[in-house]
Amino acid sequence: MTSTPATGDAAGPLPNFLLIGAQKAGSSTLHDYMSRHDEIFMPSRKELHYFDDARFTRTMADYRQAFLPGRAAARIGEGTPSYLSYPGCAEKIHGLLGDIPLVVILRDPVSRMYSQYWHGVKYGRETLSFLDALKAEDARREELGMSFYRFFDYLSRSAYETHIRKYRAQFSRLHVCRLEDLSRDPLGTLNGIYDFLGVKTVSEVAELPASNSSRLARVQSVNQALNAYEDRFGANRVTGLIRRKNFYPYKYPKLSDSDRQFAIDRLHEICPDTVTTYGLR
Repeated sequence: MTSTPATGDAAGPLPNFLLIGAQKAGSSTLHDYMSRHDEIFMPSRKELHYFDDARFTRTMADYRQAFLPGRAAARIGEGTPSYLSYPGCAEKIHGLLGDIPLVVILRDPVSRMYSQYWHGVKYGRETLSFLDALKAEDARREELGMSFYRFFDYLSRSAYETHIRKYRAQFSRLHVCRLEDLSRDPLGTLNGIYDFLGVKTVSEVAELPASNSSRLARVQSVNQALNAYEDRFGANRVTGLIRRKNFYPYKYPKLSDSDRQFAIDRLHEICPDTVTTYGLR
């Protein structure tokens, strides 16, 4: 491997690669696959949010502690999918970890934003319709400041080419793959990542259990109370357990053709390269 791993101390090492996104594009699945590789360590707790939101991982000691069990691994990483689009993350990551290799997984940008929208509904953050949420994006950015980028950046989070250019300006090694390819050819897609990271390729891929099934909250007032608590004190195991108990399986409706076209048109206005790359026009 050509990179110089970030060093650690008794509190734990620092990662020497990151999976930076995108949200709702298969990052959890990719995390699970990579954690099964015997030369790669990924923390059991996903999405540490050290570089974008200190409510989740508050201190450097906390961050290092997450990697302590994997200190002997050739590759130590973590996956927080909001890193790709959250303002300032590229600079913060480079400042602490240097020119480490980065892995990005993308998905059809409109499907991704629709999935993000229903994630917000599930957690009681989003109350508008999908179409109205897209129309409200600019106003919400002005009104909410940095909180906008945690919950309501449907269009801007799907402006992949804008975010990738930002990272390429800071990092020399960026591997980009797609969820569609991971689903169609998991072995080839994973071996492309493993080769990029300088670890051995594999001859077969274990089937993963189903995860991230769509759900909604039974009682929205419980969601709202948890949101208020977590906004002030941060998430923890107890709030996570209460949320899971409050969810029930729910298959969200298919995106209408008219709403999809509106999303494509708006995305083309802010990042035409992404629309072109995915053949949406």
